[in-house]
Amino acid sequence: MNVEVYYGEERRGCGYRKISREGKVFYYLCGSGISAPCDRLPFRLQVCPVCGNGLKFHRGFQWIDWHRYAGDHNECECDEYCYICHPNNERYGLMWVGERFYSPQSFTLEAEKLGVSKLIASIPKGLEVGKTKVLLAHRKAWKNKEPAIFYAFVVRRVEVLVRVEDLSKDWVKRLRKKGVVVIAAYKGERCMQKKLEV
Repeated sequence: MNVEVYYGEERRGCGYRKISREGKVFYYLCGSGISAPCDRLPFRLQVCPVCGNGLKFHRGFQWIDWHRYAGDHNECECDEYCYICHPNNERYGLMWVGERFYSPQSFTLEAEKLGVSKLIASIPKGLEVGKTKVLLAHRKAWKNKEPAIFYAFVVRRVEVLVRVEDLSKDWVKRLRKKGVVVIAAYKGERCMQKKLEV
């Protein structure tokens, strides 16, 4: 079975990714992000002034009915396959990007360079690798520094970083059986990557 080995990773705006240990697993939802600018983004998130309903800041992952919330974008300038403008009747994930570490622009630049990697506490029930779309919101993505969705990606894999000495342990084997991509993290040389047979 293949295990990806990283000799150091580039530092992201929020720091280096966390290495898991038994009893404390850090899952990362990873994807490449939207390949072309979407004219529907940023999409302003509003809260009803009367009842208080709406999409509010939330730590972690949440499911939403994007089609019901946003509808179709008939003035779309994207192609017909744009899942932001033409959502199907499926659930989308929603996660927030912390303003402490990123502006919408800096996160987008990092995603284009390194790919998207969002930390989650556990794998959401119903998440499908290669299919689930995740919308990303930021508190200051709208014109007047208001909350808005500014980016999106399809989950291509779920990654967990572990120490090399933990590779043969049962808790790591259980992660692999769940379809998680296990990454053996070394410290030292940067930007090198290879495969290790275990």
